[in-house]
Amino acid sequence: MMADRKWVLRIIPTEAYLQQHRPWLAWVVGVVGLVLAALLQMLMLGVTGRAAQIQRRVDEQTEEIRAAMRGAEAANLAKSQFLATMSHEIRTPMNGILGMGQLLLPAGVSEAQRQDYARTILQSGRTLLNLLNDILDFSKIEAGKVSLEKVGFDPRQVLQETATLFSSGANNKGLSMAWSWAGDGANHYLGDTHRIHQMLSNLVGNAIKFTDVGGISIEGREISGSGNLAELEFSVSDTGIGMEKEQAARLFTPFTQADGSTTRKYGGTGLGLSIVKSLSQLMGGDAGVQSTPGAGSRFWFRVRVERSAPAPLVKTKEPVAVLSSIGSDRAYRFEGKVLVVEDNTINQKVIFNLLGKLGLEVCLAKDGQLALDAVQNDPAIDLVLMDLQMPVMDGYHSTTLIRAWELQQGKKRLPIIALTADAFAEDRERCLQTGMDDFLPKPVDIHAMMAVLAKFLPHHGRHSEPAPPDHSSVDSTAVVAKLRELAAHLKLGRVQALKVSEELQEIIRSTGLAAEFAAMERHMHDLRFGSALAEIRRIASERGWSLEET
Repeated sequence: MMADRKWVLRIIPTEAYLQQHRPWLAWVVGVVGLVLAALLQMLMLGVTGRAAQIQRRVDEQTEEIRAAMRGAEAANLAKSQFLATMSHEIRTPMNGILGMGQLLLPAGVSEAQRQDYARTILQSGRTLLNLLNDILDFSKIEAGKVSLEKVGFDPRQVLQETATLFSSGANNKGLSMAWSWAGDGANHYLGDTHRIHQMLSNLVGNAIKFTDVGGISIEGREISGSGNLAELEFSVSDTGIGMEKEQAARLFTPFTQADGSTTRKYGGTGLGLSIVKSLSQLMGGDAGVQSTPGAGSRFWFRVRVERSAPAPLVKTKEPVAVLSSIGSDRAYRFEGKVLVVEDNTINQKVIFNLLGKLGLEVCLAKDGQLALDAVQNDPAIDLVLMDLQMPVMDGYHSTTLIRAWELQQGKKRLPIIALTADAFAEDRERCLQTGMDDFLPKPVDIHAMMAVLAKFLPHHGRHSEPAPPDHSSVDSTAVVAKLRELAAHLKLGRVQALKVSEELQEIIRSTGLAAEFAAMERHMHDLRFGSALAEIRRIASERGWSLEET
């Protein structure tokens, strides 16, 4: 409105204008913009999703790394605890050795005290040797170097011998000991009976250690079989302290026990059950435990074996007699000159005196080169005890050169015995391949040394006239009881057999049985003691003695 007048403006686009300004272009631009926006959004979502996926993977890997670190820390802690335990386990018998050694030095020590101190030193040394054997067994298992044997065995005999072996320890704690075989008594099998004994002994030893009241039960049975194969289960049940499930779950892990307090209270390395489980798995089985705190435990292991017909009793040809006690009036004496090749002065002193006790002339060389020179320049040498690891020239190289010299000069082959702390089977094999004639492990055992020397050197009794037989004075009950204990130790290949053998000699000394059992000592150098065990069974069979408890 303006000045009371109304104005109207009409705009009418022409056809040309409309042609130039149609809206489709705007629509196209809008649609394209939406599409681009959608694509951009999808791209952002994709990038964001990929980033989330990457983050999740990073989180997972981080957790895996943390878990691995926790496992490594736990393993390091277990090994640290193991080293601390080992330090204690080593120092305890070492204290016995060093302490008793100091008590032997002063003048005025009575004969009874001397023998007591010496026995303590020997027992402590054997404890250290058993500890070392556990470590070596674990090392061989970890390295995959355990070779299994396949020999015939009666499971009832395995159970009975194990029970006999530990009956004394159980009786000392007032515990009962029982064994049973839930199966056909005529069943025999093929397997590594030495390892089965080792596993079973480990479980029984633990059961006695952790049980103060009640008893131990050793059981065996065939749980399955197909054709010529069978699966056997051996178990040891006790009425001891038991344990929680969380503790039991850790038991078969190397270097661990139920807990630290157990280690401190009861001792042990934490390797035994790990060895049992590993050996059982090598034999196609497994191992486990059922336990209730305060009520006891049942440990078991299973092995796969082959069925076998019962093996007949083999009578061995009576070998050269070598008695166990050096101090015995009937001890055997050797003739000849022995070259001891050893770089350690303490080992030189030990071996020098042991050989001197046996009546031998001894000369020393501290390395392989000096040994070669001695052999080439001293024709009186009858045998060589050769250490392997020495400075200047080792025992392997020295032996090779000695054999080459003998061949070149047309000399008679000189017996060379490996004298070494290397305890693996491959070490023994290498010794024989190098040209050595036998193998004597350190620490040197006098019985094993006598048995090896008897193969190569002349020997005779100290008295030409043997004591007349006196069978009437023999306590057959005591002899049979000691034979059962000795047979169990021999079956396990344990060094305790040497001590039991000496105890047996004390019982039968000055009787006709002394000469009869002397043949058994010839085989004591065998770590599995198979030949000695066969000799015991031969004597028991001829005399009508039963080696099984009734």
